[in-house]
Amino acid sequence: VKRGRETWSFINKDMVIGRDRDRDNVVNMLFGSSNNGVVETLSVVAIVGIGGIGKSTLAQYVYNDEKVKIKFDLHIWVWATQNFDNMEILQKILASVTDEKSDQGVLDMLQRQVRRQISGKKYFLVLDNIWDHQNLCLNWAELQNVLLCGAPASRTLFTTRSESVARIVGTKRNPYMLSGLAPEDSWLLFQRIAFRPGQEHGVEAIGKEIARMCGDVPLVVRTIGGLLAEKCTVKEWGAFRDDEFANLSEYGSNIIETLKLSYNPLDPRLKLCFAYCALFPKGWTFGPRGLILIFIALGYV
Repeated sequence: VKRGRETWSFINKDMVIGRDRDRDNVVNMLFGSSNNGVVETLSVVAIVGIGGIGKSTLAQYVYNDEKVKIKFDLHIWVWATQNFDNMEILQKILASVTDEKSDQGVLDMLQRQVRRQISGKKYFLVLDNIWDHQNLCLNWAELQNVLLCGAPASRTLFTTRSESVARIVGTKRNPYMLSGLAPEDSWLLFQRIAFRPGQEHGVEAIGKEIARMCGDVPLVVRTIGGLLAEKCTVKEWGAFRDDEFANLSEYGSNIIETLKLSYNPLDPRLKLCFAYCALFPKGWTFGPRGLILIFIALGYV
């Protein structure tokens, strides 16, 4: 079991709300010139924003845009782990290009295979979820040497929570700072997730109050909406607003506090399992059987 939410390139465009202008802005950044009209061999654009604001969704929206699809020979999506491991990134690039999982474990052979696949081709590469890491500068420089064998006008788009990552990677353009949703878009997103057939008349009025309290962070709206989708009566919705959700205004858009609303109802033994996993660093890989045996030994399950 690996901690972290791996992303993919596919997106249902009909489910993307309030991001058309952001998509167009990023596409314009990708195709615009930042060097007095000179075509760059590799141009890098960054999307920067807080966790849960929708960076990956926007990257998926751009990746699947028709204008982007027709401009490139290769389209590559890579979800990067926190330590930005070049072996893993090159394996994922190779798998994306060939549609075959790569088990190559020798870095030199792996980079040669990737170079052969992208050499002379104009590619669009998305590196989703880049973290600031002590070896990021060195690892990026090594990866960039491989990527430079692509055709001129190749593009790399990456998402990150950190402006310092954009500086380390050395983008010539200012990063695209992604802000929250407009109030009307937050409400529309909330409606699509929270409301289901069979719910009592009157929950919508309560839903409007809760949607306003959710603020403009899509992850918060989705999380709260998902919890309410399971509730059918006005009494349940009112209790959620007045009890479980009453303190959200103290936290604003604090995502951890919001996600705790999903954690708090868990069985106490499951809470212990989550708490135990929190002892390990982010990105730690567990063997499922070994983890289960540990839970049994500790008496959690």
